Amino acid sequence: MPRCGLAFIPVSLVVIATLLIGITFPLAVANNDVAPFFPYLSFLGSKPPASIVFSYLLYASSLLVVAGSYVRYRLVRLSTGDLSKHSRRLNIAGFVLGIAAGVGMSVVATVRITEVYTIHMLGAGLLFWPSAAYCILQTVLSYLMLTPQGGNGTVCRLRLVLSLMSSVSIFTCLISSILAAIGWSEVQHHVDDKQHWQELDGGYVAHLVSAFTELTMVLSFIFYFLTFIPEFRHVRLKVIFISHDGDDRCIMGNDREGLQCGRSYHFLSGEGSDEESTEINSKV
Repeated sequence: MPRCGLAFIPVSLVVIATLLIGITFPLAVANNDVAPFFPYLSFLGSKPPASIVFSYLLYASSLLVVAGSYVRYRLVRLSTGDLSKHSRRLNIAGFVLGIAAGVGMSVVATVRITEVYTIHMLGAGLLFWPSAAYCILQTVLSYLMLTPQGGNGTVCRLRLVLSLMSSVSIFTCLISSILAAIGWSEVQHHVDDKQHWQELDGGYVAHLVSAFTELTMVLSFIFYFLTFIPEFRHVRLKVIFISHDGDDRCIMGNDREGLQCGRSYHFLSGEGSDEESTEINSKV
């Protein structure tokens, strides 16, 4: 049976994201919560029952993004021992951006756009801008690792294309959303909410461009995580608990003396290697 390692993280992210759109969009359209042609993704989670599915699946996606960012950070750290300090700093910056994107995703999942618009949009900004920067940084790191570490040139080129798509999409989405908002405010629209934006309303074309590029931006970020599968499949997660007292006598059970023991947690290790692992020692 082939080893899959931690490749389930990016695969699960794509599956959950597909379910999110595939379930919430028909629900929102069926309940007349949104217009059926290119609504903003945030509008899909504006009203129940679609909002319930939207929140749960998006929050699960945020956890996978953070987990995947950490695994990628550990892999690059193990692979860049001979590279410059600049590369290691880029790796740390990428990890921080991955966490920021995950936090922004959780904010979008928790706060509906129709309830607290400002907080929701702050969460969206925290999701989209760091995710685009994350793709760029990981692409740069991939090319830095290409020659000395024998990296995959095809994967590097694919990451470059996806990072460019993400960058172009986010700027196009920003500009077109501003134009759409201006057009909406200047024309007497026939509906009271933007969830049912139609052709007769002002800024409709800019709205379609903004909604389409928003979707493109999200898909490029999700598919970027798919490029981590060849690396993640060779990584295993190991958790080892070691308990001992001051006399090196092993303590098992839940007695009070056991609360004073030291514990070592071994997280990531490469396939066939027990040396390359993260260790955190703590005294409770």
